[in-house]
Parts: sequence; C-alpha cells; structure tokens
Amino acid sequence: MKQLLLLLGLLAVLATSAAAKPRRPGRPAVQPAAVDSVQQRAACYTQYLTDALRLSSRQALAVHRFAAEQAHAAAPAAAWQRFDEQMLGILSPGQYNAFAWLAGRLPR
Repeated sequence: MKQLLLLLGLLAVLATSAAAKPRRPGRPAVQPAAVDSVQQRAACYTQYLTDALRLSSRQALAVHRFAAEQAHAAAPAAAWQRFDEQMLGILSPGQYNAFAWLAGRLPR
C-alpha cells in the first residue's frame, strides 16, 4: 500500500512539473502587437501549425515562407489552394491529414 501511494505521489509530481515546463524552451513566443501585420499573422499561423502538427525546424521554415506568401496574396481563394498544395509537399501523410482537418475548421 505504501508503494502504491509513493508511486501515485511521484506521478503527481512528474505530471505537474511536465505541465509547467514549456515544450520548446528555445523558441520565443510571438508577442501580440497593436497592429496586425502580415508577417505577424504568418508567424502566428506557423507557430500554431508547428505546435499542432509537431513540425520539424525544416518544415516550420517552409511553412512560414508559404504562410507569408499566402498572407500577401491578393486572391485569398487561390492562395489557400496553392498553400494547400505546398503543404502536401512539406508534410508527412499523417501531418497533412491533421492539417486538412484543422484547415477546414480555421477562419480564412
């Protein structure tokens, strides 16, 4: 019984310390600004996809480049289609499946 209580206590301590620790400590957080710039929107979208899809650094750089292009585009519908095609080449099949699911639920 004492071992079970000790194990539960240890798990509780590990769970709280893991929850308090940031997942990627080397990455700076995107600070909200008064003016919503295109680069800021691209950075926020890249950060969101990096966290949601667990992107590698190479993938995150490519996503940021394409997100900036998409944010600068004059024709949003065509830009989203082009962005979707570019993501197909960057992401693994599982990541792309999750991206497609998320993209259908995000505002455009």
